[in-house]
Amino acid sequence: MKLNKISTTALISVVISMGAISFANADNTDKQNQLDQNIAKHSSTINYGWVQENNNWNFYENNEKIKQNWLRDNGRWYYFDENGVMISYESKQIGERIYVFGKSGAMVESKGWIKAMEDKNIINNYGESYFYSNGDGTVKKNDWVKDNGKWYYFNPEGVMLANQIVYDGKMYALDANGAMIEKNGWIKTKEITYSDEVCGVLDEDTYGDGNFVIKNIYVYGNKDGTLKTSTWVKDNNKWYYLNKDGIMIKNVSEQINGKYYIFDKSGAMIEKKGWIKRSYKDGYDKYFYGNGDGTIKTNSWINDNGKWYYLVQGGQMLSNTHYYINGKDYKFDNNGVCLNP
Repeated sequence: MKLNKISTTALISVVISMGAISFANADNTDKQNQLDQNIAKHSSTINYGWVQENNNWNFYENNEKIKQNWLRDNGRWYYFDENGVMISYESKQIGERIYVFGKSGAMVESKGWIKAMEDKNIINNYGESYFYSNGDGTVKKNDWVKDNGKWYYFNPEGVMLANQIVYDGKMYALDANGAMIEKNGWIKTKEITYSDEVCGVLDEDTYGDGNFVIKNIYVYGNKDGTLKTSTWVKDNNKWYYLNKDGIMIKNVSEQINGKYYIFDKSGAMIEKKGWIKRSYKDGYDKYFYGNGDGTIKTNSWINDNGKWYYLVQGGQMLSNTHYYINGKDYKFDNNGVCLNP
């Protein structure tokens, strides 16, 4: 790795060899004392510099390891952790900045794109990913980079994000290559990473493998890369709603400005008066009652053909349960009919 690095094995061999030669010529106490001094002197001298221990590289100064500090050697910068081990093959936060170190341990000082895991030159917790070096060993974080006319965003760990919606004062959508999508109109994402909080307000049909991957969602771009949020969009005489994260609501009821609205699988608001059935992948059906203007009844009784039904907060009809309403315990059968109205 470096010409002046030596291994612990070599150090031990030198000291033992010196000891064997000296002991062969020792014939009195003075010579023995001189021998001990020589061993200590040479051992101390060898321990100044690079030493490999347990497959890790350390650097000694005054017979002590450098810890949590930088070293400049042969024009390159190296960093050592709290155990004195040279950092290599990873990105690491030091102070307020993120630094990237190559396989040799030298800080990467070239400006521009750095691909982690390409030739196992740099490793990090994100697997194959991209950084953007500032040219001084640090990388971009919580910031944008424009390259070849396209914008890319880097998270707090300095990793370029892709297939994601990000917030930076406004909401932005990033494609599979990490580029900001600058389109005016609907944007469909095959798969996008987001938080479980967002998943919680979406129809289960959009769920991926786990809460952090959402599939087949729509957002609406403003052409400048930003997304419409918390607003309505009318398209082909149908109304759609984009939530605070810019994601189109579909196949659920959603509270908007104090009222609950109902949306079909395509995301269009359902402007129907009467019963509305929504079906889900698990075979479970939910019933709502529309007012004809896209809103639905909530916390309300409905009398239909002489039978009573109750719609809770969110508009879902109760069924196969009992429920306290104004202090009274009501029971409902599998069809939602109240058994003790």
